[in-house]
Amino acid sequence: RLESLGATVVVADADTPAARAALAEAVGPGGARVVFDAVAGEAGALALSALADGGTPVVYGALSRQPPA
Repeated sequence: RLESLGATVVVADADTPAARAALAEAVGPGGARVVFDAVAGEAGALALSALADGGTPVVYGALSRQPPA
């Protein structure tokens, strides 16, 4: 559904080395210009790890019930 709204990459995984490598490959060497995080915690940390220098993080929820990373 998010891709149909214009998202290029959707993260739905735990913060593991394999997930970080797959995400880095998906967003490319420049990183993501914007990261939307509704989950926080471990999965949010994974998403935010892909943020480009000067990129915009949008944290708007904590579905994991863990604090934002």
